[in-house]
Amino acid sequence: MKELAQQAGWSGKKLVFFRRGNFSGLNDDRKAATYLFALLLFSFGAYAETPANLIINPGLDSTNGDKLMKQSMLKEKPLPKDGIMLSASFTEKADAETAYTSGVLKLFQGEIRKNEGVDGKGALYLSEYGYAEIDNGNIYPGEGTIEFWFKPIGDPEVCSHTYLSWGWNTVRIPYCAFSQGWWEGDGGKASTVFILDNSLENGVGMPTLLSVGRWTHYAVTWNTSSNLVESIYRDGVLQLQRRSAKAPTNQVIATPIYLGADLGAALAKGRRAHGYFNYLTFHLRCLSSNEVKQSFLLHAPEDVKRDAENPRAWMSNGLNMPPREMRDKDGVLLESRMIVDEQSFYLRSKTAVDADIDRIARSGFNVVMTCVYHGFGAMYRTDKEKMSKRAIDFQNANPGYDPYAYFIERMHAKGLEVISYFTVMYQDNSKNNGKPAFPTFLANKDDSFYNGYDPRFRDLIISMMLDHAKAYAIDGVDLDFIRCQNGLDTEVAAQEYKKIFGRDLAADRSDEKRMAEFSSYCVDDIVRRTREGLDKIRPGLHLSAAVGVQLANDGLAGNGRNPRIWLEKGWVDFAYCMTYGKSPNMVRFDKARTEVKDPAVWVPLLNNYDYQPGIVPCDPKILAENIDYTRRKYNDGNGVGLYFYPYLSDEQIAALRAGPFKENAKPSLKRNTGGR
Repeated sequence: MKELAQQAGWSGKKLVFFRRGNFSGLNDDRKAATYLFALLLFSFGAYAETPANLIINPGLDSTNGDKLMKQSMLKEKPLPKDGIMLSASFTEKADAETAYTSGVLKLFQGEIRKNEGVDGKGALYLSEYGYAEIDNGNIYPGEGTIEFWFKPIGDPEVCSHTYLSWGWNTVRIPYCAFSQGWWEGDGGKASTVFILDNSLENGVGMPTLLSVGRWTHYAVTWNTSSNLVESIYRDGVLQLQRRSAKAPTNQVIATPIYLGADLGAALAKGRRAHGYFNYLTFHLRCLSSNEVKQSFLLHAPEDVKRDAENPRAWMSNGLNMPPREMRDKDGVLLESRMIVDEQSFYLRSKTAVDADIDRIARSGFNVVMTCVYHGFGAMYRTDKEKMSKRAIDFQNANPGYDPYAYFIERMHAKGLEVISYFTVMYQDNSKNNGKPAFPTFLANKDDSFYNGYDPRFRDLIISMMLDHAKAYAIDGVDLDFIRCQNGLDTEVAAQEYKKIFGRDLAADRSDEKRMAEFSSYCVDDIVRRTREGLDKIRPGLHLSAAVGVQLANDGLAGNGRNPRIWLEKGWVDFAYCMTYGKSPNMVRFDKARTEVKDPAVWVPLLNNYDYQPGIVPCDPKILAENIDYTRRKYNDGNGVGLYFYPYLSDEQIAALRAGPFKENAKPSLKRNTGGR
């Protein structure tokens, strides 16, 4: 395996590069294995130092491009002397200030919003269904640079978000795409990728570091004068540059340039950017590294500049604070330290389960949020709901033994708490042989999401969660994937909309506000009724949700996920805010805490893994610092959460025990009375 990795360009620490056809001296089987291994490394978000044989400064002379194509363009209209094919600031209008051909954007479910821009001016807002079409004559296929500022609204950790795409011919095969989250296979979900021509199986990618509400500057360059050279930048810094063994030939862009949508690709599946754009520019040539850096600095907010220079600088306002500690009358530290178990590790032998519980206790964590439903059936014993294949197989092999009841008993015996979490609308079709638990209620055929607009599905999932709470002595329930991702165009959604609002869904379909109200009604229905049911079963049971930050001026979410409202009404006790990354953006989190009566209802949920390449445990020092930061700045008893247990390394445990978890703590999750 090590030999294959080296042939694929793996240096032992970082993926340097790989390209198709560079496998001389290998037999066919070894060629195939080497190439597939290299492709796997890239698809899992591998990133690189640029090796010496690649271009470090991509400032290529514009005359190096396809001269025949440029001459053809010159016959139509002189090329711009400043090399700018299109410039659209979006500070005041949706159309471009300058453009080689047409600067008029066809806008779908988007608008200019004042004071939302990267520099406090206006910005182009695209809803979760919105996008814009740009005339394709503004792109020179042979060489160029695309740059823009982007601030996401939708959760970047969950779904793929497309910034740009276009098709190279009328059937959109091949296509160009710039996307957070790659589409061809599951491995690139955590990567941000630019690929000029997907048929070349080449592209440049980097680990995704987006945070909701944070502006990021992106730039990509390409040159096809000989072989294809592509580069990708984030916040003015070159992340990766690669040279392909091939280059596109005789390519003509045959679709509009789609801003914020994947419609230029044959694999279009409704992936939208869902966020704000500023200062979109198409250049006729490859900008140099220094030019990209200067462009970034031109509009960069101070906090973004700071983070670009020092990715850990965001912690400076917290690490100097004394730890915020609460203690009971006996002096015992009260602080919930939750860790997520997505893999339902309780479905194993008693010996293995005991070992994991002991390890969790030794690490300093005192709450485990474990997955009991991932869309393909209950992961526990039940005669009321459909069980997953894994749970059925385990039950058949261990008759009379209830592994989840045993897990809860052993956790409680050690003073640890258990939260059962359900992926409410999501079904992971990569598991259980790809078979969803409830195919009748899928939002679309072969979809990964159930239809939350269907009242029958809402009844079913609520009943499942409440039956589970009755059957097991859990300490709480957590709602994950609690949003309407798909299903708005189904017949059952139209019927439900008519019943609730007395209006025709098709006629209102483009009304973003009405669609947000509809989605919110359906998701609220699940959250509210689950809260009411838990209170009847056992007062004191916690209800939480894994979400992104939502502020008052965000308005209703188009997918119905509105944690701010649920917290305000007291439907959920606390919201685990997914703030992943080495340098999580806490600006919106800080603001959210100022908008509620009890700041403790917003709980940071950090991560302990990294992509370099593949998924690996993150640096123990960084993890310990991040958790220490939250203890000093946010600890109101509800503490902190960590995602997730399989990547909790012994080195991480040692760093935690030497630092923020030096002292054991008792879980102290608080009830949120809200408006109740």
